[in-house]
Amino acid sequence: MLIDDMRSLGLSLDADAYNIIINKVAQKDLSAAEDLVVQMTNVQILPNEKTMDYFLRGYTSEGQPETGISMIQSCFNMYQVRPSRKIFMGSVKKFHKVREVHNSILFQTCLMVNSPIETWLQRCILYDKLSQARQTHEVQRAAYIFEQMWPEEKDYFWDTVSSWNTWRSQEMVED
Repeated sequence: MLIDDMRSLGLSLDADAYNIIINKVAQKDLSAAEDLVVQMTNVQILPNEKTMDYFLRGYTSEGQPETGISMIQSCFNMYQVRPSRKIFMGSVKKFHKVREVHNSILFQTCLMVNSPIETWLQRCILYDKLSQARQTHEVQRAAYIFEQMWPEEKDYFWDTVSSWNTWRSQEMVED
């Protein structure tokens, strides 16, 4: 592999060199990229913020932000390294959007109900409770992990998520 070739040429590898390789590999094969992190740590080179960003982006682009966040949490617990806040919140927004789509479908179903007004109102109340609930289980878990990694910025997470809700509400009013 490329890393072995570099070593045989006497080139030293540091976190930046590994990150360049991890970034490209993570775009194609996240499992292989994880193996690179193991190799990296086996030679006493610790992952850094960029390493975490590349993994989180990779998992998020694969539609698995919750897996990426779990991996990030493990690395934080082992190496005290965290991704950038921007990349972390981008991953959270990915499954926040999935929840929005679910609520939108539920609301549309609520409007299409061909039943007595009482049933319609009950379903709309259910929709309202679901849409106002404090996010899905995964977003709550992400909030817990965020607070582990950025304990001095606890309000930032929910303030950001609330701004997404405010933006979405304004968008619905404009439609």
